[in-house]
Amino acid sequence: MKGERSKIKLGGSKMKNLFKKAHKMTREMVEKYGVDYQAQFGLNLSYLLEKEEEKEMLKGTEKQIKWAEDIIKMHEETLEEIKEVINEDTKEERKVKNTERVEQAIEEINSIENAADIIDRFKDISAIKDEIERAWKIKKSLKENFDINISAKYFKGLEEKIWNRREAQ
Repeated sequence: MKGERSKIKLGGSKMKNLFKKAHKMTREMVEKYGVDYQAQFGLNLSYLLEKEEEKEMLKGTEKQIKWAEDIIKMHEETLEEIKEVINEDTKEERKVKNTERVEQAIEEINSIENAADIIDRFKDISAIKDEIERAWKIKKSLKENFDINISAKYFKGLEEKIWNRREAQ
């Protein structure tokens, strides 16, 4: 079927990024739970490859799939930064709860199979160039589309992080 992807085709940089992400996840799990590094790395890599395959299963025209993938990437990048801010929280219960919400949001976005559905729900976000404005719009869209509410405290932390990054440039 035209525009439908069924197999993972990962380029060198994409695979490299998956390995980096798997190593990062593994280090966090080893630190937090004391699990075996090699076994956990294998599980994490398998999980990430499966997620990548799900993304590859988007249905639509080539143009729709590309646009939807860009939207997903924007969400994932913002949500990964939010996770970094959440990890700085000193209250463990709140940290765990909000990390779970971020993971749920990523899963929900990646579970949408039709590229047109992703575009319809989130196209206004892809047009926003400012990282801070886009982050707040993502927060709002998660609440509206999936009833996922991540604390504004973490988005304020991300906002500060972005401002610091801008000042350093």
